Amino acid sequence: MIPLPSNYDDFDPYFSSSWNEISYPVDTTPRLYLDFAIEDFESSNGHKHSRILVNALSNAKRALHLQVETIAKSLGFVQPRRGFPNFHAYLGFCERCGVVTPRILKKLNIVRNAVEHEYYIPTESETEDFIDVVELFLAATDKFIYRFPTEIEWLPGKVDESIQFNIDYVKLTPNSGTLTLVSHEKGKDESLELDPSMDEYFVWLKVLCDGVHRGNFNHRS
Repeated sequence: MIPLPSNYDDFDPYFSSSWNEISYPVDTTPRLYLDFAIEDFESSNGHKHSRILVNALSNAKRALHLQVETIAKSLGFVQPRRGFPNFHAYLGFCERCGVVTPRILKKLNIVRNAVEHEYYIPTESETEDFIDVVELFLAATDKFIYRFPTEIEWLPGKVDESIQFNIDYVKLTPNSGTLTLVSHEKGKDESLELDPSMDEYFVWLKVLCDGVHRGNFNHRS
């Protein structure tokens, strides 16, 4: 790997960046599933029957899974050659990318697994807490759906003269699994491609995401 700059957070305040909106892979959305969960939970008129609690938690779980899977794949999650990835694999990838994933989600996942695999009936409190946390999670991560980072101009405050590859732009195409570092010198573009098998991929992905979500000069691509 060519030596890359280590001053990842050393931004000039006047950099440009771009973003786009990504689509969910199905016609429904996490918000719709969450609405179903809330309607299920509130439909009992004060009497929380087992069926209602299980249905409410299941719809909240669908909202959580769809959001996590969509974001993970967009950020470059690589599907295994055989079988299907489980939710923990998607969530772990999102954590490594720097996507907000509250620790309580892992605790509440125990309840979800119990309902699915051990015939456990969640309590009213457990179901309500799960719905509330999923709602907070969607609110915290919607920026990766509606302002998905696609490019940032990297303007470090100080230039490291020892670096062989001077980065001018960081680019990401949704679902590609490839992050491109672009150097523009002497009127010629040179690029360096990173993928999720490299630690540098996640370092520069966070630079891109943080820059787009806090940038002074954002525009939709």
